[in-house]
Amino acid sequence: MELCYKGYIRQRRKLKNGWNAVILVNRVIVLFNDKQKQIVAGSFKDIFEAKDGKFMLIKRDKTKAVFNAKGDRLADFSNEANLFINGWYSMRVGDDVSLFDEKGKLICSKVTKVSVYKDGRYFISVLSGGDATKVGFHSPDGSCILFTNDRGFKCIYPYFFIADGSLYDISGECLIEANLGSTFNRTLVRWIGLLPFWKS
Repeated sequence: MELCYKGYIRQRRKLKNGWNAVILVNRVIVLFNDKQKQIVAGSFKDIFEAKDGKFMLIKRDKTKAVFNAKGDRLADFSNEANLFINGWYSMRVGDDVSLFDEKGKLICSKVTKVSVYKDGRYFISVLSGGDATKVGFHSPDGSCILFTNDRGFKCIYPYFFIADGSLYDISGECLIEANLGSTFNRTLVRWIGLLPFWKS
């Protein structure tokens, strides 16, 4: 099937699920399954892949759709749809955004922010009425490193994170505590985050 695009192909990319992505000179992305059958074509900005073969198509308007490794759509194009490196994904369900694990099991609803990092650590915050037991910064096994619902949570990967105006090391020990509501210079902290010898 790629032959019909001969002369217009700018780049080829092999996906984790065995499919092929062909990027054309006009930036249209065409997906072929493992049998070389064309599945989808569109003016997408990028393709993001999870470790388990799920993938997410990102449009130029930043809306996203999530698919499993077989190509079945799990989440329709929207601003709320998202896929994470560990295979988790989020999407709007009714009036709220819900988070699902790699097997499609609901983790929690009323989600406001989710971050998943390469080493398996993750952060979740929820709206009022959401499951407070899921809130906070967690280790890969699900144990809570720090309980916080701060939507401004920022991980300065891989050494530190910022929550509620304070700076913590990756184990959850507070290094710089917020003082009477004031916060430290985040630019300086990001620079410090480049130094592996900050804490031995």
